[in-house]
Amino acid sequence: EGYHLCAALAGLASGVLPQQGLTNVSISGFSSATQTTDKFSKTQLDTMALSGVWIVSQAIDGEIYTRQALTTGDYEDINQREEMLTRNVDSISYRFKDYFAPFIGVTNVTPTMEATIRGGMLKLIRLLKSERSTVQLGGQLVDAEIDRFFVSEIFKDRYVAYVSLEVPYALNNIELHLVV
Repeated sequence: EGYHLCAALAGLASGVLPQQGLTNVSISGFSSATQTTDKFSKTQLDTMALSGVWIVSQAIDGEIYTRQALTTGDYEDINQREEMLTRNVDSISYRFKDYFAPFIGVTNVTPTMEATIRGGMLKLIRLLKSERSTVQLGGQLVDAEIDRFFVSEIFKDRYVAYVSLEVPYALNNIELHLVV
């Protein structure tokens, strides 16, 4: 049944670094993907992939693998369609949420707190660029910049932060042109 495979994909995604793509990754524990290989043609699978279906297939040698890790987001927007990107940005957002948590309800909106929080955000950005970094994947962030950080004009008890993220993208293709 397909729900076992869905659980395996969730486990696979939770067992790798947030910035690691899962395209062409082998899935152990399964002996057959005939639900995919016998029921659908390549054209049908391509159509499903364009609609955001994360397809699991089976190679001739029997290996079960993910064809491309996609989401149901807009296929034309890589930031929405690539599963790794949404997982990585979610992870980054939780890191910021965890950083902000100790300040909520026990500090005040003051210039000194603004400087403290801004400084901590910059430190977290530096950490996310290097922590869990590998040669193949890099860090969770390539770079980030705090575009704006200010007291809300409507809710005087909150800060508003706009942070531009430059995140790594999964290497899904290499385009080669040989010219003679």
